Amino acid sequence: MADMLRRIHLMVGELIYARNFYIALYDGERDSVRFIYFADAKDVNIYETDREVPAADLRDSLTLGLIRHGKPVRGPARDVARALGISGIGLGTPALDFLGVPISGDSGCARRGGGADLRTRRAITAPRTAPCWATWRSTS
Repeated sequence: MADMLRRIHLMVGELIYARNFYIALYDGERDSVRFIYFADAKDVNIYETDREVPAADLRDSLTLGLIRHGKPVRGPARDVARALGISGIGLGTPALDFLGVPISGDSGCARRGGGADLRTRRAITAPRTAPCWATWRSTS
């Protein structure tokens, strides 16, 4: 699995800027997020890939905002936060240019009760989870 996620990151990086990249799965039943893949050029090891994070701990994050919004977003971190209706930008260095895309069926990430966020990433949809992907360029 780790090798497959790394390859996805590399493929996305051939298409767009993806030095910073993560894949996060939201579990609607447990109300938690698990970052199954995380790569950040500046803020290394913010999330452990084998640990679930309660959604309450991420309430002001772009990741949880993206999952709940259920639609693609792009722009500077503060503009994206405003579009997502959240007051913060989460952990780490603020993104100069953030791109987040929920990966879901016709019903959408948030309405299905699950989500995943890839800062340029993908995952496979399970009944209670829905993946999203995102990539971002950090400020200096």
